[in-house]
Amino acid sequence: VHTLTTPPPNYTSEELDEFSSLLDQCVTAFAALDPQLLGQIATQSGKIHQRHHPHHAWTSCLDFAQRQGAYGLARSHSGTVAAILSPKPVEGHNFYTLGDPAKGI
Repeated sequence: VHTLTTPPPNYTSEELDEFSSLLDQCVTAFAALDPQLLGQIATQSGKIHQRHHPHHAWTSCLDFAQRQGAYGLARSHSGTVAAILSPKPVEGHNFYTLGDPAKGI
C-alpha cells in the first residue's frame, strides 16, 4: 500500500471522537510513563483502523500478543507492519521491549 497516494479512511464521527479520546489518553500515558495504557491505546486505534484497512493476520497477531502478556499491539496505517508492545522479549523473536519507566517509554 502506497500511503502517500492512498486516500485516508472514511472514519465515522464516532470513530473520530474515539481517536480524539485516544489522543488525550496518549498524552496522559506519556506524561505518566505508563506503557500499559499506551499499549491499550495502540490496540484500540489498531482495531478501529482494521475496520477500514483490514489485514488478514490482525486477529492472530493480537491473540499472540495477548498470550505473550504484551501491553498491546500497534499497526501501521497501511496495515503492513505490526509491533507488539511488550514488557519483555517475545520468545523466539527479535523485538525491542517497551516499559522501563527509568528509561522512559
